[in-house]
Amino acid sequence: MEIQIPIELEGMFQEAIEVFDSYYDPDDPKNLRETCQSFLTGLTGKIRESLETKYYLALAIFGMVKFTNEKDCFLCLCDGELPSWDDIQIKKPAVSFVNEIREFDDDLAKQVVVTAFLLNHTDKVVRADGSSFERSEITKDKETPVTAVDELVEGEETDDEYREE
Repeated sequence: MEIQIPIELEGMFQEAIEVFDSYYDPDDPKNLRETCQSFLTGLTGKIRESLETKYYLALAIFGMVKFTNEKDCFLCLCDGELPSWDDIQIKKPAVSFVNEIREFDDDLAKQVVVTAFLLNHTDKVVRADGSSFERSEITKDKETPVTAVDELVEGEETDDEYREE
């Protein structure tokens, strides 16, 4: 299933992919996870200053977002809409960060959360017009490299560590 994302997410998603790909090293997948964690630490309390590079906000919570019903949320995105907060779950380490973004701009927070989630599905995401996003040579033609990162955290955290927003 292709996930056609709303046009307002395209720029943030493309830039997030470029940064994501630049930090992804198939020989050291832990590097990507550690880098994203450092973004979370470094950007907390600096939302206003991060507006020019808001895709870093999405990278900061990479791997910490899920939807209660992925299929419905994918269909919502394909219809050009963002899912409701009722359908979004955030891992505990990222809850205060997401709430900080929501206090600043609720729509931006939802865009950031959805972009972070879609980074787990880069091989399925297409633009609103159906065209593909550009990828680096390292990750192009491969499944989402997140699988390597997911294997590192398997068993470390359980679903009960997500908190519904």
